[in-house]
Amino acid sequence: MQQQLDVISRKQALAVGVTSHALRHRLRTGSPWRSLLPGVYIAVTGTPTTLQQEMAARPPLNLRTVPAREAVPAREAVPASEAVPAREAGQPVTGAA
Repeated sequence: MQQQLDVISRKQALAVGVTSHALRHRLRTGSPWRSLLPGVYIAVTGTPTTLQQEMAARPPLNLRTVPAREAVPAREAVPASEAVPAREAGQPVTGAA
């Protein structure tokens, strides 16, 4: 998970043996895990970094099961014309651009 910047998908968590009950427990209010996008979680406290938000939006986390121990490909440069503006502090993280 370190290679994914502490971002993990539900599919990955289930694939490595985390039960649905354990996942709900880790996502409860006050715990260090929380949802970034539907089915994609961050396992640290604090405001997600831009890189963590980008990691959460990567298709492998949402579309297929990738073992958490596998590295996600390195971040590719995004042309300025395609860049998503940074969110303002305090605004929720969403999947919409």
